[in-house]
Amino acid sequence: MEKVNLGELFVRECVRAIPWGIIVIVLIFLAITMEKQNMKEAIEYAARVSIREAKAAVLEPATFVPLKQKVKAAIEYTARVSAREAKAAVLEPATFVPLKQNVKEAIEFTARTAANEYKRVQLELRQRGEIR
Repeated sequence: MEKVNLGELFVRECVRAIPWGIIVIVLIFLAITMEKQNMKEAIEYAARVSIREAKAAVLEPATFVPLKQKVKAAIEYTARVSAREAKAAVLEPATFVPLKQNVKEAIEFTARTAANEYKRVQLELRQRGEIR
C-alpha cells in the first residue's frame, strides 16, 4: 500500500468537488430565477384579483346605494356644521368688529386701486391719441 500525502489528497478531492459545486450553484441560480418569475406573476395576479373584487363589491347596488347615501349625509352634515360655526364666529362681537373693519378696508382698497388703474389707462390712451 502506498502512502498518500494529506496535502495531495486534499487537493485531489477539491478538484473532484469543484465541478459538482458549479453544477449545484447553477441549479440553485436556475431555481431562484424560476421562483422569482413565479412570485412576480403571483403578485400581479393577486393585485388584479383584489382590484377587481374591490370594484365589484363597491359597485354592487346593495353596497353602492347605502355608501352613496352615507357620503351624501356626511357632506350635508359637514356643510351644516361649518355654516353654523362660521355664522357663530362672524356674529360674535369679538370677531365681528375686526371682520367688519377688514372687509371695509378691503373694499376701500379695491375701489382706490380700480380708480387709479382706470385713470392710468385713460392717461395712456390719451397719450396714444386714442381718446380725447
